[in-house]
Formats: sequence, structure tokens, C-alpha cells
Amino acid sequence: MVVAAYWGFANDIYTPEQGKRLFAIVGLGSNLGAWLGALGAAWLIQQLGPYGLMVIAAVVLVACVLMAQVVHRRQAGATSRAASAVADQPLGKEGGFELIFKDRYLLLIAALVVVLNVANTLGEYLLSKMVVAESIARLGADPASLDARRKFIGAFYGDFFSFVNLASFLLQTFAVSRIIKFVGVGGAMFFHPVVAFLGYLGMARFPSLGVVEAVKMADNSIDYSLGNTAKQALWLPTSREAKYKAKQAVDAFFMRAGDVLAAGVVFVGEILAFTVPAFAAVNVGLATIWLVIISRLAPENRRRMAAAQGPEAREERP
Repeated sequence: MVVAAYWGFANDIYTPEQGKRLFAIVGLGSNLGAWLGALGAAWLIQQLGPYGLMVIAAVVLVACVLMAQVVHRRQAGATSRAASAVADQPLGKEGGFELIFKDRYLLLIAALVVVLNVANTLGEYLLSKMVVAESIARLGADPASLDARRKFIGAFYGDFFSFVNLASFLLQTFAVSRIIKFVGVGGAMFFHPVVAFLGYLGMARFPSLGVVEAVKMADNSIDYSLGNTAKQALWLPTSREAKYKAKQAVDAFFMRAGDVLAAGVVFVGEILAFTVPAFAAVNVGLATIWLVIISRLAPENRRRMAAAQGPEAREERP
């Protein structure tokens, strides 16, 4: 909810044109924070323990609240009185779900988040399944090899996430803003499902750990950089009510609904004795649905972005 509120605030204070330029930088901060947080947590938890780490997290959240107030006041001072008066108006009484089901564009965003999360969670399940199988194949399944298998799995995921974090950081730094500049937010949304479609198609044909690892590296790297930035920018041409209410519903309920559906797919697949190629084929189908949703979202996003460039929306900060 904190992340959803943050992105709603960012969508509110920037115009669509500003957001297309600046969200890549905002996403870079997100990637840096995740990397530095992971590095710092490992050392801090040894020095302060989990309680001390929670206190630090609380202090960081308070600092974020104060920074949000500074940004709000600065942005309010840089806009016209009319725009500031609109921003000071209380939100309407409509709930987040009501807004979503009344607006086809918001409903498509919700559907996109569900499908994306189901596909991503299934991919993570396949990777973990293959890693465990590889550890048993190399070290055996007897209790005496348990410690060695744990070390193998830990080392594998350490290398995996190191690469994903580095790749997503590089993409966010050097590629995301350029891609959005040349093809727009709607066009940028196509990159992730195309990579997922081709990757899971290859996984269904060649179900080895190396292939699954490569597919998930590409999948996660694009998801954490270009995919996330473009997904957040979809909210730029929506109303303030949608940014603060519907976005909370999408990023909380619909995102977790995707996780629950993925768990259901895994449960049914295990009962039916699905192999890795069978699960990969399911994700090929999900990537196809994903592409269909974006093909509906992209033109509507372009239309709304153009409509949002009114006289007040064009006001730039000094």
C-alpha cells in the first residue's frame, strides 16, 4: 500500500509529459534503493538484530512522509492558483473497486496486473522446481547431503539475483527513458510480454535449468525496470480519484489475486502431473492474453495522454 500510494502521488504531481520523462529516473531510485537496502540489511541485522532493523525502517518511512510534504509544497508553489485549488479539493466518495468497474481503461490495467502476476509467479515456481531438482541430481536426496543442497540453492539464487539486479539497474539507467521517449508508454508495455512469450516458448521446447534461468533473468530484469516504469506511467492520464483509490485496489487486491490464481494453477498442475514444458505452455498462453490486453490498453493510453495535454497540464515546473 505504501508503494501504491507513492506512485499515486508521483502520478498526481506530474503531468503526463513530465511523467514520461521523469518516471525512468524515479524507477532508477527504486532500483538503487532495493540494491542498497539489501546490502545494508545484511550488515545491520548482524549489528542491531531484527528489532533495531525495524526501528530504522520506521525512521525511513517517517523521512519519506516528510519528503513527500516538501515535494507537495514545492509543486504547489510552481503551479497556477487554479491548479492548486483543484489539488486541494477532497476526493470523491466513489470507492476504488467502483472506479475500476466503471472505467474500461482501469479494468484493463487491473486485468493486466492479474495476468502478469500469474505468469511471473508460475515462472518463479518453475525456476525453484528446477533448482531443487538440479541440487538432488548433483548431490543426492539423502539427509546427509541436505546441507550441501542448501548451499547449492543459496549460491544459485545469490548469483541469480545479483545478475537480475545489475541488469535491471543498467536497463533503467540507459534504456528505459529512451524506449519510452521513442515508442511511448503504450509501446513500451509490449516489450515484457514479447520477451515472456518467446522465453516460455523456448522453455517449453528446451526445459533445462540453464534455459529456465536465462528466461527468468530476462523476465525479471525487464519487469523490474521497463515493465514497472511503463506500468506506473499508465496511471498518468487518469483522474486523482483513480490514482489514489483505484490504484490502491489494483496494487493490493488484484496483484495478490494474481498470486492466489497462480497457486491454484500450480495446485491443479501438480495433481495432473504437469511437467515443466506443460507449465511453460500455460505461461505461453498467459503471455498471449497479456499481449491482447496491452493491444487494447496502448491506443486508449495514447488517446488519454493526448487529451491530458490541456493548458494546465502543459505547465512545466521552473
